[in-house]
Amino acid sequence: MALLPLAQRWLLLLLLAWLPYNHTASARLTATWNGTTLNVPSMDYFMHRTPYYERDGAAILWPWINDGTSCTMRSIPANQTNTESMVINAARYQDTAFVVYWQTAFTAGCKTLAQVGLAAQKAGEQLQQLGYPPLRLIIMLFFSNDTTPIGGPNTLMYRSADTSVPDGPPVVNMMLLDQWDSLRFYQRFRSVPFVMNFKAVEEPGAWNAVFLSTAYTVYTWIIFAMVLVATIFTLMRFARSLILRELPCDLRLAVMILTFIYCVFLLAYYVVTNMSLVGRVLEYITMFLSVLSLELILWHWTTLAKNILPRVTIVFFLACIALHMLLMLGLFVFNCYLAFQWQYRKLDATVDALSRYMVPIVPLLGLIIFCGFGIWFGLCAYRVRRKPKARSRSLQLTLFSVLTAATFASAAVMNIVIGLGPARTDSLTIMQTLSFDIATLTSYAVRALVCLAVTAVSCSTAGVDASSQPSITSTSETAVPKPAVSWSDHAWSRLESALRRNRN
Repeated sequence: MALLPLAQRWLLLLLLAWLPYNHTASARLTATWNGTTLNVPSMDYFMHRTPYYERDGAAILWPWINDGTSCTMRSIPANQTNTESMVINAARYQDTAFVVYWQTAFTAGCKTLAQVGLAAQKAGEQLQQLGYPPLRLIIMLFFSNDTTPIGGPNTLMYRSADTSVPDGPPVVNMMLLDQWDSLRFYQRFRSVPFVMNFKAVEEPGAWNAVFLSTAYTVYTWIIFAMVLVATIFTLMRFARSLILRELPCDLRLAVMILTFIYCVFLLAYYVVTNMSLVGRVLEYITMFLSVLSLELILWHWTTLAKNILPRVTIVFFLACIALHMLLMLGLFVFNCYLAFQWQYRKLDATVDALSRYMVPIVPLLGLIIFCGFGIWFGLCAYRVRRKPKARSRSLQLTLFSVLTAATFASAAVMNIVIGLGPARTDSLTIMQTLSFDIATLTSYAVRALVCLAVTAVSCSTAGVDASSQPSITSTSETAVPKPAVSWSDHAWSRLESALRRNRN
């Protein structure tokens, strides 16, 4: 991952904090049949804090109805001789588990692990009525050619693409085996009988050892708290301005309202996992609102500069902003379309081309736009360096632009690596996936804080009156207040005056 050296160095200190938690667990799945024993590691459902358990009993490989739609296990024939004999043997165990190969369940019509859990629960209830112990566990096996352990955030069977198909953690505890241990299990027990003995102890697994670690959890809650506190503070300023009737009646008001909506969705995104259809759509809405809020701020800044910059430059900036907003809208629609498409089959050639080549262009354009504004504001700060207030405002705008450009740079790198590079999402290592995840969470937080900072300043300065001046319509020196002028208008007026003096 040569494109990510800076991000990986930035995360080095944070990743070191995981070392005490990312140890190799001693818990294993032990399966025994006819004197043959297999001991393999396991993992929990991703990002799900499964309660600790120890199970010991009978593991059953039960057949499915291979109709491709129902996702149902075959009914239990209670009157067959082998079933009755199995009941007598299984009654001496305390737990029952189902051994499920994902390919078999998929052939039966299952699309998510939650569906497998519901089907197993129904079959387990039938077995329990016959005298079997309660169903306590599902042992899930996968076959894959991926080089990264299956079971991470890019595992397809976590998310649904249809509102009628459930997703999320299964109703029955599920123990997952990665592709290599699943192959070992299959090679050892490919002619497995109806039932085998098993012992299972809960363990998080390689993915959860990182994504459920204390360091990662603390980091996510820190950025959540930062956005929450900043949102509450800005809302208080907004409410005060509303009570005093000092809110601006221009594009800034739309930016304020949109920023608050974005922050609400962002806070929900931090809480709701994207391992579901709802969480995935929520992520796309959050991404779209974050960019739209920033673009409206840029639009406002550009219109304020109409007396400073040439008309051609203003039109060019506005055209770039409008183009970027249209591309973001198209990207939002495209992502929502993909969210409602099952990804088990190869994507259409057109859709795949859009995903690989067009998606990376959108954040690149945002990077160019905000870098351009950052350079422009930096030059403005230099030209008005003898005007403290104008210089301070220009430096603030420069900082906002640079921070926002950094978020688009991060998004562009991720899209290029995944879309155009050799590494696809299902082949990223755990640490590479972690780097991308932290970069995404941080980028959304930075965009929210930038929007909130601009909104807070607008709220605090919208009603500030300028100094009084004598009235020329009366013989007495009656003070007539000037109309309210925002800090942006003050800054641009000072900047314009300074530039004129420099020209002279």
